[in-house]
Formats: sequence, structure tokens, C-alpha cells
Amino acid sequence: MAAVCPDCRKTMQAFYVPAKGRAGEVELDRCSQCGALWFNAGELEQALQKTVRRRQGTSSRSCPACREKLQPAVLDGRIDVERCGTCEGVFLDGHDVDALSAKRASSPSTAAGSGFACEGCGARRPFGEATSTLTGLICARCVARAQPVEVPAELEKRSALGRFFSWLGASER
Repeated sequence: MAAVCPDCRKTMQAFYVPAKGRAGEVELDRCSQCGALWFNAGELEQALQKTVRRRQGTSSRSCPACREKLQPAVLDGRIDVERCGTCEGVFLDGHDVDALSAKRASSPSTAAGSGFACEGCGARRPFGEATSTLTGLICARCVARAQPVEVPAELEKRSALGRFFSWLGASER
């Protein structure tokens, strides 16, 4: 079952990133509407080698996996995020992703992941074949079938997801 974004209630799209420090990859969920990310239990550690520490309180948002209220948390002591106390998933809203990306913006980047699930046909494809649309990522085959869409100049600038992928693939300092 696809995750639903706790912020804007849109269905999140699966994409795949390499697991840091070991072989394999991690499937994450991203909201194409607001840029939020959802990490199921353990995925944050696998994808980013980062830890989350709980804080006191509750959030107004509900967990996209189990619908329980999310709890405030801190990612590596620097970025406020939310975590589910029941399923242990971690939610980063679009502002959290921007903040995380900005911390590594000046780092050199390497391969930015290993694939995505095409929003058009559902097939898994490498990121090199991804085309960003207003609603998510689609593969080259779906682009060929789609009607041309004019993209506003302000949307052609590098997105928060693009900055996140650069950060994700950046070598550790």
C-alpha cells in the first residue's frame, strides 16, 4: 500500500537509493506535491547513516504507515523531524528536506541513487531515465507517450529533491 503524505494527503511515490556502508538499496517514499520524505523503520539509518532521537510531545500529523500521531524528534541533533512511536518510521517535511540538503550543498556529489518507480507505468527505472513532472518522476518511455507540457522557468531551477539527491550521494567529509 502506498504511503499518503501526512502534510498534503497526496500519495507518495517510491524511489530507491543505495544503502550507505553496505550493499543493497533502500526504498523511500516521496511526496511530489510538497517534497516530503517518509522513511520506514530502519530506512533512515540504512540510507543516510543518521540517527533520530525522540523529543517530548505530539504532532498534529499522523503516521502514513499506521495512522498513529507522530512525535517530535531530532535528526542527528540538528534538524527537527517527526517519528512514529508505534512503527518507528520517520517523516521529513519539505522544509526538513531543504534543511538537510542545505547542510551538504557544497559537498561534491557522486551517483545519486539507483532508481525510481515510474509514476506513469509503475516500472522501476534508473535515475538517469527520470524526467520530473509536476506530479512526480516518469521514465523515458512514458515521456515519449506524454503530451508536451511547458514548464514554467521558476520550476526549471534545481528542486529540493535534486538538492537532496546531491546531498545523499555526497561523500562524507
